[in-house]
Amino acid sequence: MAVGGEVVSRTLPVTTPVTDWEGNREEQEHEILALESIYEGQNCFQVLSLAGEDENGSQENTCLQIAVFLQSKYESHHIEAYMTPEDEDTIADSDAGSAKKTLLLRRTVSGKRLIGTCDIRYLTPLTLRISLHPEYPSAAPPTFTLSCLWLSGQQLSSLCQQLDKLWQESLGMPVIFTWVDWLENNTLSFFGMEDVLIMMSPVEEVDPRVVFEYDDLNQSIIGMMRYNRRQQLIEFRKNNQECCVCFDEKPGSCFYILPECQHHVCQECLTLYCQVHVKEGTVHEIICPNSGCDTPVPPCMLKEMLDSEEFMRWEKLILQKSLDRMADIVYCPRCDSPVIKEEEEDLQLAHCTTCFYTFCTECMESSHQGRKCLSLIEKLDKLDSKTANKMGEETFLRIQRQKEMIENEQKSSSFIRTKTRPCPKCRSKIQKNGGCNKVTCSQCLCALCWACGKDITKVSYGHFNDSPKCAEWMVDEPDENLLLVVPQRNEAELQIDATLYVNPDAKKNLIRCPGCKQRNMKTLDDMTITS
Repeated sequence: MAVGGEVVSRTLPVTTPVTDWEGNREEQEHEILALESIYEGQNCFQVLSLAGEDENGSQENTCLQIAVFLQSKYESHHIEAYMTPEDEDTIADSDAGSAKKTLLLRRTVSGKRLIGTCDIRYLTPLTLRISLHPEYPSAAPPTFTLSCLWLSGQQLSSLCQQLDKLWQESLGMPVIFTWVDWLENNTLSFFGMEDVLIMMSPVEEVDPRVVFEYDDLNQSIIGMMRYNRRQQLIEFRKNNQECCVCFDEKPGSCFYILPECQHHVCQECLTLYCQVHVKEGTVHEIICPNSGCDTPVPPCMLKEMLDSEEFMRWEKLILQKSLDRMADIVYCPRCDSPVIKEEEEDLQLAHCTTCFYTFCTECMESSHQGRKCLSLIEKLDKLDSKTANKMGEETFLRIQRQKEMIENEQKSSSFIRTKTRPCPKCRSKIQKNGGCNKVTCSQCLCALCWACGKDITKVSYGHFNDSPKCAEWMVDEPDENLLLVVPQRNEAELQIDATLYVNPDAKKNLIRCPGCKQRNMKTLDDMTITS
């Protein structure tokens, strides 16, 4: 170059290629817009931060999170998980919705490991988390991490290497959609697991871009079951379903699904069904209405269906009936509170912690240690002796009411003893109201033979073939008039009461018939017996 007639030589400095920051940012924005249009209306694509400058003036990376749902030609996938024996207890104690029932466990030949197998329709997605730095896509691939519940560390490492290869094949070009498309359509075939998935415990030496969502295998299995159950529920609510009670077709959102047996009943039918049982007091019969299923309706669903008053009644009844089944629980005769009997059965003693009343558990009277319980007849005699003495009208009426209660108790005890059978399972008293000799307890649904009282739940009607003494049909209908109507007191009894009320000293002339225990009074005129 000539400057003022002189030639000046200048050497230009050697520089490295400069990254096109603005061009890369524009490419990234276009790629994000394209991905948003592809996954519009889906929850699998999420932009965690937008490109721009932070308060210090430096470039802020754009972070993307993509849930990759794998495409498969199979409706369900068979899972085989190799676990340690300690994992069985963890799965049994989990709240994954009957996880132990869903996952079938068996030991390997050596006995050192467990193989858990189950069928899952909806696989949890792979999670691809991407950070778009300023050098992408012109000079370097985006940084990423990869995680999945059902792939091992080695398998995830292999996927990371495969994504690196895809980047090498398209240098300088946007690659995110290529990655996602390959993962969706080739992951299962890449590992040869299109229908059977093999799950192993995680290892430590893996690609640094691999992220484990759980530390142990059993938590991964529980997470997969929860996800599968949740997706099944979403799919169920999208379609119309048929109720097993009213047989009407309604949207899936109008149904309750029992979590243990997975049977579904429309909300209207199940609500009415539970309300009727609570009203009638048959709370132990609130089970799945589906034929042949005895799964109980869980309390969380009952609380949703019943109002506050009905739910309180259900809680009270279920507690009372549960206490009734316990052999060491009695009710205080004064305040009706549940009381635990003393451990020594020979004492027949209970102490109420509510009203501090100590009573005999056999006759329910106040404690009388060392003395026998009074029979109902002896109790009546004791009240008769009180009635014979001079007393006020109020006291006389109170004693009469006590006598009526004892008489009714005597009739009830006689009826229960002669016309009922104890359930062999829960010991509830059962009355047969017709039909054959196979009777079902309404409390615990246990089946028993009315002739011999044995539990025939498992053998059912085969019991009558194996036991010739027990006929399937037997004329043993209860007499509705027997012991139900309290007999009216005859004229002689009324005359005796009147005599004793006027002259209490006449009690010495009372004598009871040795056969029927009827009271009789000897008259003073002719020394004959009046009965």
